[in-house]
Amino acid sequence: MDVALQFSDGGRPNVVRVSPDLLEALEDGHTPYASVVLPTYGRAQGQNRVFEWQEDSELPMGTVSLPRESCGVDTYAPAVDFCLLEPVKEGSALCPTVLDKVTFTVKSKLYSKIIELPTDEDRAQFMSASLQIRNRRTVVRCGQQFLEGMVSVASCGAVQYGLVDFAMTKIVLVEGINASGEVEASSPDAVGSGTPLQALPAEISPDLIPSSHRSAKYDNTLFVFADHKMLSQLMVNSGSRVFLREGDTSVCVRLFVLLQPHGFHGGTLYAHPRVKAMFPSAAHVSITKCIESQPVPTATSVTVARVGDWVQCQKQYQNIVVHQLKRFFISAKRVLRAGDLIPIVFDSSCASLMGDTSIDASEVFDDGEASVDTLVWFKIVEGEVDESSKILTEFTVNPNTTKLITSGIVSVSPNATLNRDYQTFYGLPQEFVYNIETFPYYGQLHNIISSSLQCIERGIDIQNFILLHSTSSNVGKSTLIRSIAAEFSTHLIEFDCFSLLANTGSMDAATKAIAYLKAKLEGVLPYTESAIIYLSHLDVLFPSVDPNQDPTTVKIARSLELELFRTIRTFMSENKRLIFAASVNDIEHLPSTTRAIFRFEIEVPVPTETQRRAIFEWYMSDAQLNSGLQGCLGSRLIVGADVTMAHLAVHSAGLTPIDIQSIVTTAKAEALRAGKNSSFPQDIAIGMASVSKAISAARDEFSVSIGAPKIPSVTWEDIGGVDQVKGEIMDTIDMPLRHPELFASGMKKRSGLLFYGPPGTGKTLMAKAIASNFALNFFSVKGPELLNMYIGESEANVRRVFQRAREAKPCVIFFDEIDSVAPKRGNQGDSGGVMDRIVSQLLAELDGMSAGGNSSEGVFVIGATNRPDLLDEALLRPGRFDKLLYLGIPDTDAKQLNILTALTRKFQLAQDVDLPEVARRCPYNYTGADFYALCADAMLNAMTRTAATVDAKLQSYNENRLAQGREPVSLNRWFDQTATPGDTAVAVGMQDFDRALADLVPSVSQQELDHYLRVKRDFEQ
Repeated sequence: MDVALQFSDGGRPNVVRVSPDLLEALEDGHTPYASVVLPTYGRAQGQNRVFEWQEDSELPMGTVSLPRESCGVDTYAPAVDFCLLEPVKEGSALCPTVLDKVTFTVKSKLYSKIIELPTDEDRAQFMSASLQIRNRRTVVRCGQQFLEGMVSVASCGAVQYGLVDFAMTKIVLVEGINASGEVEASSPDAVGSGTPLQALPAEISPDLIPSSHRSAKYDNTLFVFADHKMLSQLMVNSGSRVFLREGDTSVCVRLFVLLQPHGFHGGTLYAHPRVKAMFPSAAHVSITKCIESQPVPTATSVTVARVGDWVQCQKQYQNIVVHQLKRFFISAKRVLRAGDLIPIVFDSSCASLMGDTSIDASEVFDDGEASVDTLVWFKIVEGEVDESSKILTEFTVNPNTTKLITSGIVSVSPNATLNRDYQTFYGLPQEFVYNIETFPYYGQLHNIISSSLQCIERGIDIQNFILLHSTSSNVGKSTLIRSIAAEFSTHLIEFDCFSLLANTGSMDAATKAIAYLKAKLEGVLPYTESAIIYLSHLDVLFPSVDPNQDPTTVKIARSLELELFRTIRTFMSENKRLIFAASVNDIEHLPSTTRAIFRFEIEVPVPTETQRRAIFEWYMSDAQLNSGLQGCLGSRLIVGADVTMAHLAVHSAGLTPIDIQSIVTTAKAEALRAGKNSSFPQDIAIGMASVSKAISAARDEFSVSIGAPKIPSVTWEDIGGVDQVKGEIMDTIDMPLRHPELFASGMKKRSGLLFYGPPGTGKTLMAKAIASNFALNFFSVKGPELLNMYIGESEANVRRVFQRAREAKPCVIFFDEIDSVAPKRGNQGDSGGVMDRIVSQLLAELDGMSAGGNSSEGVFVIGATNRPDLLDEALLRPGRFDKLLYLGIPDTDAKQLNILTALTRKFQLAQDVDLPEVARRCPYNYTGADFYALCADAMLNAMTRTAATVDAKLQSYNENRLAQGREPVSLNRWFDQTATPGDTAVAVGMQDFDRALADLVPSVSQQELDHYLRVKRDFEQ
């Protein structure tokens, strides 16, 4: 409910005092707590603040009072005068729980006195008294300050707020200067000059503007905001007119005070993007008070021109842009002057509706907040006013009398219009912000673009052609270009070559495709000072030439290629500030003639773990999570306390940026669905379970054909009797993962493990356990998957396997039955020598793995074979499969018991089962697979026995019903209405194991076992 708000000095710091008429509503919550939501200047609400509530009969009706210090409101500072108040119901997500640990940061002067107290109890008593806590329990919130900032809450553990109970909560005191970590507000020495100017993060809600200035007669695009100290220094009231000056530019605006708590920096001006665009390169402006206020004349006509960019030159957007421009002038009396830039936003998806003249514009747009995704600009060319007016530089547009004239397109510096601040203000989609250290390929592109623009500024004629390529799609090549264009405030002219693909079937169609590109470029390039022409999916236009292809088709493709680049070079020679970029998914399929044109080639790989973490942090930041959420008193999304970005990065190996975006979007949707039932604004947390579920769903969407990597769920507990081998594996794999810096200096790591031994001894299971234990992705490769009938494709398949593994690292590549993939060279009967070439390619890849460096870091190769004597000897040399581990059969009762214990750990065993006795009855030539079959057969015997018991019980039950003259029941009905859990429980008994042992035949004979032992001796010598 909406209530009036006051702030008071003194009193208990964690108590909200309420007027008597609000008690009935608060008592419905059955808790002593109330939630208060204060209005903010952002796009979404601030955090819920939970207080203890207390009646105050002196307050006016419908009013609450909050302590100034707890809310960060300075004494005598203007503050918000309304809020939302709701009871915190018992069991709700907002209800505070007792905290296990709270960390307070105490300033040095007070800290030294507290430490002098003899016992922890004395310190806790002192803190309780100092913070005015009754019954030694109170609600605290991270960042909350007490005792005029002497004490503040540094941490509440995994939550933002909770109950401190001095009898249960561990209190930690830390000496520090400022626990909240906030930058203290600082005002400039002289307000008249050098005041920082920043764009507002969002449009200000009318509720936070004085009611006297909310009418349409005031131009809200000329509103600026600052803290109360700046207004005091200027000696002006909120809503007064002031001049902003920088160089030859000046503008008269209205200055409003920021109502506390606001979260903005002190001493800084916050303005509408229209005002910020008047000072495109200025970070500071001077402020002077407007002494005389002359009436601004009303223009009889105003001429506006479109600012040239890609959108403004597209006919499909003209109607919707003009409509939004009219709305801008109709919504308020605008104060303008020649040269002003007017920002206009719209939803591009509505452009097709505006093109239909039968649809009224009011049906497409309403008066509420609309979702927008595109920003364009207009420039005021001139305005005609009465020559007798005292003010000729400024004029007012009256929607009823002023005539609006549009005239052509003009060119404006991109610095004034292509600013990320404007995207933030209007809630427009923002491009990912790359970090050069985390994304090296972004640094490459950044250096190329920067050098190109510097050469252009110096008059050096340089034509740069840049090619972005990758081995996987959706890795962010287009996002990279868009981000670099935003970084350098450069226009981006983007074409998707898929849209041109249908037009290249004949010579005439190819000519039309080039004509289409020319028409589009000629319409926009004259009005852009600098631009990047970007063609995505270039490889669909110029596929590699097949010698058996129709000569006419080859000629058309070659003609299209020559004409396209001739056209691009022509435009670049006419406009020196042009850069051409293109992207392809597979650079190997691009003709060599096309590839030779590009001066720079940049590979964009699948994100590494560090890069995935940065992408998750971007999409789960406050701005991205709450993009599109409107209002100063609405709910917002936050990241749950249990979410760790490092965990998400590890378990999303192999996923692309678009996959991560989809994961976060799915988790957001699930969180919003869970919180939609609440009528009260609240923080909706995205939990780890939601994100993990979305990651699993994203992995499941991969098809087996592209080798989707997954982390198997096999633990060491699932495998028994391999303790010695397990130790060897830990030494080999654990060291490179925990200490990769040791190998970055040149030391070669063990690149491969080879498991060998009789069949059924757990070689494949061991490889999966390695992947699970170290959270590695798992690729399983079978021999026939690599073979291909075309020359060179089999070797390419080997390269692709290792490339996919590098993209999904940390990863394990498991070659099962590797003797079928890499037999001894020279002994094969295939005429093409394909097996020899596969072995050679495999050796080359293994050598690359052991060489060290970032490309192969975190990738391990494991092979398994029953016949190591058939392998090519080169595979067993140092640097390749140089660690051979023999997995034999369990040859002791203890090892057999370990296997039986692992296999039956999820069984329900009867009281008479004696696993050591079962192990003693088993011969020593049972393999792990034999023990698995033994346990499976025992379970099947138990299930059969239980089913027979159920049938007997059902028959007895029906006989009783018939004796009573009632109808017999079916098995399903008996299960639903009569059976108990004990009737259906399957308990494996000793008799089931005895029967299974009697029927089981060992899979490895004694003669075969002797052979494997001889092989082991040969390899160990």
